[in-house]
Amino acid sequence: MIYNLTKDRDALGDEREALKDEQDQLKTNSRNLTEERDALRGERDLFKVLSSNLRKDRDTLRDEQNLLKVLSRNLTEDIDALRDERDALTGERGTLKDERDQLEIVSQSLTKERNTLRDERNSLRNERDQLKIQYSNLMKKMEALQSQYNTLAAGHNNLQAEINRLKAKTCPRGWTMFNNKCYFYSPSGHGKTWENSQQDCQQRGGHLAMPKTTTELDFVSRGNMYTWIGLSDKLQEDRWRWVDGSELKDWSFWKQGEPNNANNNEDCVEVAQNEAKWNDAACSTEFGWVCEAMSFGGDSRYLMTIDDGEKNERSLSVVWRIGAAVVCLVLLLLTVILVAHNTSAINGWDAKYEDLIYNLTKDRGTRDKQDKIESSSLTQTRDIASGEQDALRNEREALKEERGALTSERNQLQNYSRSLTKDRDALKDEREALKEERGQLKIYSSNMTTERDDLRDERKALRDERAALKNERDQFKIQSSNLTEYKGFLKEEQGAIKDERDALTIERAALKVERNDLKVLIFNLTKDRDTLIDERDAFRIERDQLKINSSKLNKELGILQGKYNTVAQRRDMLQDDLNRLKLNQTASCFPGWKLHNNKCYYYSPKGKTDTWEKSRADCLARGGDLAMPKTESELVFVSRGNSYSWIGLSDNLQEGVWQWVDGTDLEGPGSWKEGEPNDAGNEDCVELSRDEVKWNDAPCRNAFSWTCESLGQGGSN
Repeated sequence: MIYNLTKDRDALGDEREALKDEQDQLKTNSRNLTEERDALRGERDLFKVLSSNLRKDRDTLRDEQNLLKVLSRNLTEDIDALRDERDALTGERGTLKDERDQLEIVSQSLTKERNTLRDERNSLRNERDQLKIQYSNLMKKMEALQSQYNTLAAGHNNLQAEINRLKAKTCPRGWTMFNNKCYFYSPSGHGKTWENSQQDCQQRGGHLAMPKTTTELDFVSRGNMYTWIGLSDKLQEDRWRWVDGSELKDWSFWKQGEPNNANNNEDCVEVAQNEAKWNDAACSTEFGWVCEAMSFGGDSRYLMTIDDGEKNERSLSVVWRIGAAVVCLVLLLLTVILVAHNTSAINGWDAKYEDLIYNLTKDRGTRDKQDKIESSSLTQTRDIASGEQDALRNEREALKEERGALTSERNQLQNYSRSLTKDRDALKDEREALKEERGQLKIYSSNMTTERDDLRDERKALRDERAALKNERDQFKIQSSNLTEYKGFLKEEQGAIKDERDALTIERAALKVERNDLKVLIFNLTKDRDTLIDERDAFRIERDQLKINSSKLNKELGILQGKYNTVAQRRDMLQDDLNRLKLNQTASCFPGWKLHNNKCYYYSPKGKTDTWEKSRADCLARGGDLAMPKTESELVFVSRGNSYSWIGLSDNLQEGVWQWVDGTDLEGPGSWKEGEPNDAGNEDCVELSRDEVKWNDAPCRNAFSWTCESLGQGGSN
């Protein structure tokens, strides 16, 4: 061991110079360590400042975190309160909706009931109007039937009077009755002068015929080819007088250009058979002649009174008219009241509906504005968050760069530490050689090394603390960011809940208004229903009364119709009697014509058809007119001619007013087929069916056979 130490000492002696150099180097290193210590102290101070700043940042972030936590708790509490309020409003909204639905159901039920009552009221009103129209038609029909009855009774009396006159008077043998006058035609082939003809008539108890009407002229002209009549101007030229002394007033029966007083001696008048016109001729000319004689008679014992029962019917008609007027006035008053009430109710409903529409439009505009504001706020928040995210990314990159620098610095320090360790080992060797100096230097170096190590440890601790503070700061930043985001989310949720609360509040107010409107509507509908029920009951009472009145009027109409039918039958019987009486006193018809009830009838040839107008023109050309079958016997006789025949009945002048060709109106129901007249396709003329013996209206342009009618001894070839 001593050897070794000696050997070491020798080695140390050998190396003393080296150690001196090393001592110098240690001094240099000491200075370097001093500088490094100073640098580490500066770095320590910097780390302390940085640590202090990081602590401050941490404390600030911690305070901010606590504040954010407090704000979050407050926002959470506000949100919970808003949620509770929202739930309460939602429950109230559900209650109001249920109440609204119930009110709507009640309103719909009342509306349906009101509509049903309105329909029933309208139906009753229409039924009432129909009954009024029927009642009015029955009154008109009864009045028309009464008028027809009176007319028929008067005709019955006239027929009875004429029959009485005919029964009381007859013409002598050889004379012919026409229009209550007796006529005598001179024998065919015999002629006399005008004076001799007048004397012959006077000897027979009459005078020359005086045909003052068209029918009398036609009747007189049928006797001979040329016939003297009782007209002349023998007493004073151009002053024509009848043989009874009366002057001529109607000059329409002269031939064209007559009288002309040819040869200044034509003072008497003759009638040509083929023209039925007057002509002045010389009185000395011999012509045939026609005598005329008047007859009087008649008996009024068979006249029937047409006023039976008229007073009672008239008083009953007045009572019914007064009652109908009172009912109409009451109905008019009820209608005016109902229209006024409905108008006011409808106006109220319209005003409330307009207010509701205005409020809804206003709320929708407010919600749109709030949505726009919230959208703008969310956009700004998103932009801020994006900026913070970019800053955090930049800070993260900076920290990465700083971590790389610290790692590089740590490696350098480790290398340097290894180098110092080598130096320390060298100093230990020198310490052995240079005890005192080395000891001092070693102590100094040890102190410096210790201080350096302490500084390094402190630097490391500071670095660790800084790293920990950075991490804590980052954590706080992350938490702060999360809390900020959560706060923003809570604020958004708070805004959404507030909006929902406001919407629910508005909806609750709207539902309350709607509920109140529905209550008012239900009240009005209930009132309308009660009014309609009262009105319906009134209409029912009025309808029942009108039905009773119509029933009574139908009974009275039936009684009057029975009377009318009885008088019509008696009239037809009298007409048949009259026709038989006239038939016994008239002459036969011309060839081609058939006699029936003192009338001549002409049937168009088989297979020949024409329109109604042309058929009538043919009848007029033959001296008659279209047949007018006004009685049952005439109807049966006319129908025997052809399968379908035109008759003289039409409503050409006025639709629905049927008139005979002689200008008289159709009386009574007529002999129509069932369902006729129906005016199907402008049917204004009447044809008669042989198989059914009934009338049917048909278009006048259709082609049918026809039947002509003329008075007894009428018609021409």
